[in-house]
Amino acid sequence: MLIFSVLAAAIAPGLALLAYFYWKDRYDTEPLSMVSKMFVTGALIVLPIMIVQRGLMIWLGESPFAFSFVISAGVEEFFKWFVLYHIVFNHTEFDEPYDGIVYATAVSLGSLRSKT
Repeated sequence: MLIFSVLAAAIAPGLALLAYFYWKDRYDTEPLSMVSKMFVTGALIVLPIMIVQRGLMIWLGESPFAFSFVISAGVEEFFKWFVLYHIVFNHTEFDEPYDGIVYATAVSLGSLRSKT
């Protein structure tokens, strides 16, 4: 029962923020299946990100600059961009600029929730 409470407390803020951005699109809302697929994809890319970050830590060392800008931020943002560019950008549902915000929010919040 305690685990369920902890998981709900970890996931609820991300889903609430995603719902805000999803419902803010008044004209042509995105299919909920595609948005939830991007949320799950964001959660699943955490494992490859952790593997690449660990390899870079071994290779580059533990200097604060390398860890902050290259290992931590650079790798994570590259993987998120890769998912957005190769899966969402060429999709038929991506037809207006605000769709990029919705899908990017879904991928980012999915990867954020998995690390907490």
